[in-house]
Amino acid sequence: MIRFLKTILTSGAPRTSPVENARMRKFSNWLGKKWEASPPKKRKVAMTITALLTGGYLIGLMIGAIGYDPPDLGHIQRPVLQKAVTGAQMEDTRQHIERFHRIMDSLGKSSSGRKARDSILARHPGIMDTIAELELNMLPLKR
Repeated sequence: MIRFLKTILTSGAPRTSPVENARMRKFSNWLGKKWEASPPKKRKVAMTITALLTGGYLIGLMIGAIGYDPPDLGHIQRPVLQKAVTGAQMEDTRQHIERFHRIMDSLGKSSSGRKARDSILARHPGIMDTIAELELNMLPLKR
């Protein structure tokens, strides 16, 4: 049992640092010494209590699963595009998008502009993809 705990606590998991590994190794050694120093009767009681608690939890999970009724989420539907937008509003939006795209392109022409553009793209990583997608979606809507 102690070897198993030591193996689990001291195994080099990919996300643990060497400092954390040393801390876990120190804790497992301390726990092993405490476990070996305790009388056998106390160890049996501790293992029995652990087994009973784990078994009780498992039984509780099983009973809870029997009466569980998952909520009905309904059907997933595609969003319906609103057709109530007038042609003038659509043209105005399209012009705003094109103007934003031109401004972002012009920022790349100077070093200070590149810094500003990189700052904008760092704060809003997917903005140019969104703009390109909007332009593609608005192409069929052009008159």
